[in-house]
Amino acid sequence: MTPEAELVVAVIEQAVRDLSDPDATIRKDANSFFFAGGAWAEMRSFYCHAVGVDPETVQEQIRRAGKAGEPARQRRGVLHPFSLDDLRALIPAETAFQTADLPFPEHVTPTVRALRFQALVKDGFIESVGYRWYARTSLHHPRMLTGREKVLSVLEHDPMTVKEIAMCFRPRLPLSTVHADCDTLANAGLADKVGPATYRLRRADQIAA
Repeated sequence: MTPEAELVVAVIEQAVRDLSDPDATIRKDANSFFFAGGAWAEMRSFYCHAVGVDPETVQEQIRRAGKAGEPARQRRGVLHPFSLDDLRALIPAETAFQTADLPFPEHVTPTVRALRFQALVKDGFIESVGYRWYARTSLHHPRMLTGREKVLSVLEHDPMTVKEIAMCFRPRLPLSTVHADCDTLANAGLADKVGPATYRLRRADQIAA
């Protein structure tokens, strides 16, 4: 199993454990992950299909196990819950950020981080503003990435199509917007158009020239 697949499996397993978490907010998010519609259903489908399992089969197994809506059980040892409110408190108020920059408590596992973070994206509290860059959706700040900067953050020296660039963003940017930004970069001498809707980043020595 690839590292990516192992992470997906870990996220799903964490969500199963969260169904019986003492924190009501965590239980609610876990139930939404497995049974809610809309954006939750899209995320559930993505994770399940990424490791080759059927979402409906997973739902049925959870129902049979009696975990859906199960009341909280006391766990052994000291509990260190990490809710969505805890994560919201870590999100910078005025700047864009990367997940690696967030000061997560040491006890919060990578799978819990990923599940909580995706929940905030689906809730619309944060949004993608560049490749692996995020910010509060309500934020309007000079340090936010522009459309051109977003494309620059993913454009490589090897040729990339407009569609490939657009797929780097969640939510995906409109193809027309990416195409226009690529043309702007090409006109500014920062990128080269090497084919129909295909661009590549210019090397530093080419830009200087």
